[in-house]
Amino acid sequence: MARSITLNFYADPGHGWARVSMGLLHGLKIAEDISSYSYRRNDYAYLEEDCDFSRLVIAAKAADIDIKLRHFHTNKQSKIRSYQSYSTPNKAAAYEAAIKARIQAQGCSADFINNQLIIKVIA
Repeated sequence: MARSITLNFYADPGHGWARVSMGLLHGLKIAEDISSYSYRRNDYAYLEEDCDFSRLVIAAKAADIDIKLRHFHTNKQSKIRSYQSYSTPNKAAAYEAAIKARIQAQGCSADFINNQLIIKVIA
């Protein structure tokens, strides 16, 4: 049975982006494959709709994950365009995100605080 996730998809008159957690990108092993046409803010990537989002859909399908979208549109230029261009995170950040993704896939929450891994079981 496929697991289902819902992502927010933001669009302005010229382009669109899917908001995806960095943990998901690392869990699907595509974080290093995302182009600089996408954006990054905090723990989220905003995947541009043409190539990078398609890459996510293919990887999710291979992992038996069904993606649903919640659409948001503005007639103005999106603030996403002002976010930092996507770049591959350093190895330590990539490692932390991959660990968090694996723990979250087991139904728990995880975070690193002062270089310590904190795991919380979600009942």
